[in-house]
Amino acid sequence: MLSWKDIQKLINHYWQDGQYLKVLGLFAILMVPVLLTLILILAFAVRLGLFGPVPSSADLEQIKNPVASEIYSRNGVLMGKYYQENRTNISYELFPGHLIDALVATEDARFFEHSGIDWRALFRVFFRTILMGDISGGGGSTITQQLAKNIFGRRELPFIGLPVNKMKEIFTARKLEGTYSKEEIIELYLNTIPFGHNFYGLEVASRRYFGKSAPRLKIEEAAVLVGMLKANTYYNPARHPERSLARRNTVLSQMSKYGYLATDITDSLQQLPLETEFTLENPATGRATHFRQLLKTEVEKRIDGQKKEDGSAYNLELDGLKIYTSLDAGMQEYAEYALEEHMIQLQNQFDKHWEGRNVWQKPAYWKEAVENTPHYKKLVAAGLSSEEIDQRLSNKRDMLVYTVRGPEKKYWSAKDSLAHYLRQLRAGFLVLHPENGEVLAWVGGTDYRFFQYDHVQARRQVGSLFKPILYYSAFRDDFAPCDYFQNTLATYVDHDDWAPRNADGEYGGWYSLKGALANSVNTVSASLILRHGMNKTISTARQLGWKGNLPKLPSIALGTVESSLMDLLPIYAGLSNGFGVPPLTFIRKITDRKGKVLFERPKTAAEDYQAVDSLAALKIRAAMENVADVGTATRLRWKYDLRMPVAAKTGTTQSGADGWFVGCTPAVVAGAWVGGEYPWIRFRNSSFGQGAHMALPIWAKFYRRLAVSNKYGRVKGLNFDYPDSFYLHHLDCPIFLSDSAYQKRLLMEQKESDSEEGLLDQLIDVFRKEREKTEKSERSKEIERNNDKLKKRRKRKEKRKEFFDDLFGRDK
Repeated sequence: MLSWKDIQKLINHYWQDGQYLKVLGLFAILMVPVLLTLILILAFAVRLGLFGPVPSSADLEQIKNPVASEIYSRNGVLMGKYYQENRTNISYELFPGHLIDALVATEDARFFEHSGIDWRALFRVFFRTILMGDISGGGGSTITQQLAKNIFGRRELPFIGLPVNKMKEIFTARKLEGTYSKEEIIELYLNTIPFGHNFYGLEVASRRYFGKSAPRLKIEEAAVLVGMLKANTYYNPARHPERSLARRNTVLSQMSKYGYLATDITDSLQQLPLETEFTLENPATGRATHFRQLLKTEVEKRIDGQKKEDGSAYNLELDGLKIYTSLDAGMQEYAEYALEEHMIQLQNQFDKHWEGRNVWQKPAYWKEAVENTPHYKKLVAAGLSSEEIDQRLSNKRDMLVYTVRGPEKKYWSAKDSLAHYLRQLRAGFLVLHPENGEVLAWVGGTDYRFFQYDHVQARRQVGSLFKPILYYSAFRDDFAPCDYFQNTLATYVDHDDWAPRNADGEYGGWYSLKGALANSVNTVSASLILRHGMNKTISTARQLGWKGNLPKLPSIALGTVESSLMDLLPIYAGLSNGFGVPPLTFIRKITDRKGKVLFERPKTAAEDYQAVDSLAALKIRAAMENVADVGTATRLRWKYDLRMPVAAKTGTTQSGADGWFVGCTPAVVAGAWVGGEYPWIRFRNSSFGQGAHMALPIWAKFYRRLAVSNKYGRVKGLNFDYPDSFYLHHLDCPIFLSDSAYQKRLLMEQKESDSEEGLLDQLIDVFRKEREKTEKSERSKEIERNNDKLKKRRKRKEKRKEFFDDLFGRDK
């Protein structure tokens, strides 16, 4: 054994001969015992927890990855997620065998042989990589050690951070092997690993990169994902396809090297091109983005106060809840497509309409818009002067802005951006089940990335959409659809000289109430509310569930009050179904990740509905059918070729600031709103600014897709249900009469009345004698007829129920 003096002599000899590498080698040999001693001391310190606690066995038994909560449609389609880490856990049995093979061959060839630590790999790293500087030797971490790192992370420490963290992972890996089986470790690992873009776990990565679930991955696709484990950004197939392809082929070679793939199969797979279907998933993308924000608030209310098995509260973004909604995935897709398609056309028309001019028209409007921006308010709060604020708002920078053609990069100032966005029209669209108020589709706007404000919930002036409420209230009283009102321009002195005008500027003649509603005649609506009574109208609106302010002013007849699609559509559903205003609902059930039910919507009871007068509702629905047939919504017929029954109403507010349309069919009740961010953002003429032009096309484009799709094809043949002779008794009259025709009608009615009175006196004795003879027989026949009618109505009701069950899916 060499003494210290002998070693000194060797070092001097080699140094004098210039053999410096041998000198360094001797120092390395001498340092090995020292390094080993230091490693043992460091390991002992780590084990004692001097650098932070090492997870205990109890901690390891409670491992739970943060799991995204998932939102499902009524037909089982995944609509979105809430998460901090976008992760969906799946069991070991669902991972394809070739994926496991690729993982083991590439990351840990002796995984099924070691107990968490691959000592051969560690010694290779120490001598070949650390001492000899050969980085091609590979890493020494096992899959179990990588799992420990993924779950518990690493602590930042100066100088000794890497060895301390490695030792922690070694100790944790040994405990993991004693707590879980090999299969359970792989399951935990594959559900934990990050894949970039805030994707975690192989199931989410598979869906995002290849558009399929993990069990359906092909060998070459599995190899791509396993290849990303070395560096998920560097080998990202969406960003760096060339690197990803090379890495995939390396994984395939590893599979061949360890006997998992035959050589010829490996060669053929390596020749395949890299094919991906990358989709980026985040809260601002996907279907029903605005709806998902409302849903989040409602779900948090439903789970508030409920506890998990360990006594802690549920966390929507961590605990993997399953949220089952009433949304119909197909209808949601049709609704979003219809709104987007129409708004592209309308925005192009709006831009051309205002070309070369400022949409804000007045300096006061621009000032209002600037001062309402968050940027301006922050600058004011910071104490900047007006000049400094103006300078800041005028500074240009690169930004991404919304256009109907898609997002575009611009070098703009805040003022440039504001001017652009003030020109962008906004829209909302809502679809409900007509009988139970379930939300079937909800589109709060165009692109959520740029417009987070939800226009389904937004309150704006409703215009003529209030008129069906007024007419329904009158029909409940002593008025009928065939009552005639004079179409005359009048000034009401008792009401501040109020002088309502018709949108078309035409006056004269007489309208039946059904005709006045169909053509949205303001003069008749004004006369009706004053004759029927404002108090009665307001009371009826409240009974139907009106939630906004209702001042005691006759102008409410023309819709000078505000509401939202969310509040209006249930009222229209009640007038459409004829029995009650349903509560608007959209959550069917919420469960935890194990299937425990946290909330389930109770069956709707009669007391949950705002009751409506059935006969008055039938009258208003039948009158609203004229809106599409001969009134303000006839373009449903001549332009969009929609021939099914539809009870409709258009709405246009002052100067065309808001365009509305609601259409009720036996299948759905749907409504659209279109307008600017401010009421002064509008078309300058009524032909462009009316609801039939701005909002109706969204409804029409939606319903066309609904009607022609395979699933919903039968909606074309579904009709409203009316009692026998209903039209003959209540709506058999002309929509409009000229003054002379109205006078002739009055004379004819008078003659018929006089003739009927004379005949009545002559026949009264005959009827009296025959009455006693036939009374018993007639009563029996009447009872029999009523029974037949009841049977027919019951059959019709059963058929409607079967239709809706088939169309929307039965409650489970």
